[in-house]
Amino acid sequence: MNVDTTLFWRVQNLCRQDSSISDDNGKIGITGTCSGGRYTFLTACRAPGFDAAVEMWGGAVVMAPDQLNEKRPVAPIDYTKDLSCPLLGLFGNDDQAPSPAQVDQHEEELKKHGKDYEFHRYDGAGHGFFYYDRPAYRQQQAMDGWEKIFGKWYCWKCVPKVIRSIEVWGIVIAGIIGAILGIMIRW
Repeated sequence: MNVDTTLFWRVQNLCRQDSSISDDNGKIGITGTCSGGRYTFLTACRAPGFDAAVEMWGGAVVMAPDQLNEKRPVAPIDYTKDLSCPLLGLFGNDDQAPSPAQVDQHEEELKKHGKDYEFHRYDGAGHGFFYYDRPAYRQQQAMDGWEKIFGKWYCWKCVPKVIRSIEVWGIVIAGIIGAILGIMIRW
């Protein structure tokens, strides 16, 4: 077991043992935007035990051979066969990291391995379209994305444990929790 896998195994087990939440459903999810989306996908592939994952415009999941190096010797897409939980993906069609062609490749790999996933793509949205404090923000697309995350798809899979797993470690995962905390801090 490598260091990353050990860390996530410990987080998972600590969260599963913490019964201080009355609405605990015993499930753990992982989310991330941008490079956090990449790490979400990598973690869901390399550390079994998550119940759901949300990858939001994860850059560098699909990588060309010339992009691989000593620090990134394997493209995350090459781990798709090991994805251990359902995956929700949200992407802007105006994004170039990942580009629509890379999202197509990502989706084809998921289909090839028979994975449980759902991808949503948004016209008029580029990279970071959830970031309400930046020019890239697209309210309509972001609101639809939030509905996908906290609505039918993701809530049924594990929402209460997503939030609890982050509280336990004091970690803010870029994306959903980061946005929520950002709003709360500004108020």
